[in-house]
Amino acid sequence: MRNIIFVLVMAGMCALMFVVANAQEAKKGEIGGAEIKPIEKIDIALAIEKVKPGAVYYGSVTVNTKEAYEKIRWQDSEPKPSWEELKQAYVIAKQEQDAKEAMAQYKSKVDKRIREIAMRELKAEGAIPSNYTEE
Repeated sequence: MRNIIFVLVMAGMCALMFVVANAQEAKKGEIGGAEIKPIEKIDIALAIEKVKPGAVYYGSVTVNTKEAYEKIRWQDSEPKPSWEELKQAYVIAKQEQDAKEAMAQYKSKVDKRIREIAMRELKAEGAIPSNYTEE
């Protein structure tokens, strides 16, 4: 059982390393040798938080376009990032967010598999009734 758990955990870690490597390549604009398509819309709030965590600004960040970003009233002591800086930060932040979501899914699958193996073994040992189920 420990070997299976180890293999499942290692598989999840390898997947995360793959996602992180792709995020680093995306930062350079070199994914698979293909050119990255221009980004017209980004999650402005996510990108600002990546570039300037805890920045103070006012205005709508729901439209997620350059025009909407230009209308934001910047109140932070640090200078307002350029749209280009935000686009780069958004690519990284989005990939990090996707990697976290993927890791949560892997963890859920590992946890489920561990419970299945443990229940099967405990039933075989007679430690729990054979008709026991988790609901």
